[in-house]
Amino acid sequence: VWAYSRFSRNRRDSIVYKSILEMNKVELISITEPMPDDDIFSVLLEAIIEALDEVQVRRTRKDTVRQMNQNAKRGYWNGGNPPLGFNLTKIMVDGKERTILEINQVEAIWVRKIFTDYVNQKRSADIVAELNQMGARTKAGKEFTTTSLYSILINPIYFGKLVWNRYAKSGSKLKEESKWIYADRTIEAIVPMELFNTVQAILAERKRTNQRNRNNTYWLSGLIICEHCGKPLAGHTIKRKQLKTGYYNCETCKYYLRQDKVEDIVMEMVKNTPMSKAYIKSLQNFLQSFTENHTVSIKQYDKELLQVEKKIGNIRQAIEDGMYSRELKERMEEL
Repeated sequence: VWAYSRFSRNRRDSIVYKSILEMNKVELISITEPMPDDDIFSVLLEAIIEALDEVQVRRTRKDTVRQMNQNAKRGYWNGGNPPLGFNLTKIMVDGKERTILEINQVEAIWVRKIFTDYVNQKRSADIVAELNQMGARTKAGKEFTTTSLYSILINPIYFGKLVWNRYAKSGSKLKEESKWIYADRTIEAIVPMELFNTVQAILAERKRTNQRNRNNTYWLSGLIICEHCGKPLAGHTIKRKQLKTGYYNCETCKYYLRQDKVEDIVMEMVKNTPMSKAYIKSLQNFLQSFTENHTVSIKQYDKELLQVEKKIGNIRQAIEDGMYSRELKERMEEL
């Protein structure tokens, strides 16, 4: 290697990897840091070099984070793709090039539509479908999803508040708001603060409703098929004047069935249907197989999600270490 710091920036990792090389009879040689022939002294010198390298990395990391925090507080963009509705513009400040956000008028129309439609109680799936049909795309050039829609609805940048350090290193989980860094100056807003706050209130209420829905068991969810489009119906709770009512609904056709009525009909049919022991046994086997298969699928999805979050975390760590490059940017966008 050119230097031991190029082999590893962490002493513990270096010890592990060197042990693996030694077991395979591979000698690690630094071109710029030759070791003396004395084995004892060379081990000591190598350990000192590695310790100094790690100290330097940690110092660089702190300096980079400090500079990025100061940059964000001044209202400048720290890198990466801009949010939907904004373009990046380079300016000179005190002889240094800085990046600021400026409104993209075409994308701003899409953002305003998202906020307005959501306040008007339009379903997220319908908003996404309309955006995709009109040719709107995310900053990554992909079609909108409910996830990308949600990330827009919760971003304070749209009412003019630039925030840095919102997400953890994994890139998918929000940090505590006390750790967010707010810019000292505001940027041009795309939506009024009142509209943004109204959306946050709706999101909070829907979150509470979804939490209550989890406590309600829709045992026919996914088993009832919509007579219009053939898609499965899902359980959903609607609250009107403090009265909660369960429904099975089709999100595509907006087709509803009362939960209590349809479940009573099914239970009555089950009671009046003669079942042999063999049939009951086959049904038990089917349900067991169905549960196991879906459990495996969920575990696989969780594993893949964890891998993606780890990769994003590694890239964020590399940026903090001062190794930001176009390749890292493109890789982050892919993830």
